[in-house]
Amino acid sequence: MIVGLNESVQFLIKILSKFKEYLDLKEIELEILNTYNHPYLEKFATNASNLVVLKSESFEGLTPRNLRGRNFGKTSNEFRLRFSLYFLSFTLLKAYKNSYKSICKVYEHFLEFLHENRFRFEFTKELDDDSCLLLTYYLSSVSNLNNDGLLGVSNMRSNMCFSFNQIFVANIQVLKQER
Repeated sequence: MIVGLNESVQFLIKILSKFKEYLDLKEIELEILNTYNHPYLEKFATNASNLVVLKSESFEGLTPRNLRGRNFGKTSNEFRLRFSLYFLSFTLLKAYKNSYKSICKVYEHFLEFLHENRFRFEFTKELDDDSCLLLTYYLSSVSNLNNDGLLGVSNMRSNMCFSFNQIFVANIQVLKQER
């Protein structure tokens, strides 16, 4: 493989960081976290009221029989990364309804963000041997949005949050390009 599995998750985090910048322009606070455990088992060390938690689930299409052509694995890769996004909004007793409205707004803005980018995100990674990698991520949801309601998940300022979650897949194309 010309791009590592962990590295492919890091590019997904860059997409979510762009979403955070998108929300900053709308004056909505958001923090992005990556976890390997189920987020409902975590105690988050943050004061942010809104979180998007990424949990990578599986990689698909990595077996040799899925590769096309003799040099396909050396100059290009295509595979899928299945991941879950958890949209959490921590609540204080006085702001109970505002937290639910807030998480709804964050999710709605996420859909706008995906649509404005046509569900496609491109990156370039420079390599040492006078070449570069062109990475293209195509994101799509593969499940309905699940409303998990009010949960006992805590951060630095609250011990309850509203939660939505949805499963997505990133179809990843990687091409090595000589200069």
